[in-house]
Amino acid sequence: DVILKKCPAAERSQWREALEAPRTGLLVSDRMINLPMPLVPALYRCFLDDVAWATTTEDLSAAERESFTMDQIVCLCPVDIAGAGDNDGDAEPQKKKKAKTPAAAAAAPAEEDGVIGGTH
Repeated sequence: DVILKKCPAAERSQWREALEAPRTGLLVSDRMINLPMPLVPALYRCFLDDVAWATTTEDLSAAERESFTMDQIVCLCPVDIAGAGDNDGDAEPQKKKKAKTPAAAAAAPAEEDGVIGGTH
């Protein structure tokens, strides 16, 4: 219900159907926002490879392997959308403070807009 409350009303039924479908995995992640974009697809591919491995390895019991068998995986993660927000175009967007050092930039929390939507 928490996820569905955050969904745009127009997409809520689609999200409900996806989340309630049998054999649906849910991946909730907020760390990708701190990574360079070229790395993100490779990391998702590694995740999917690990899930595929878990369905076939003899290192897990049959029940454990079955728990990794999914028809779909729903991934929820925060995103920043340039130009999104309450700014209606009339006001100047707020400027972000620059970090003084690369280490400070890496340690500073990222600004996040929680956006849920599969059709954007």
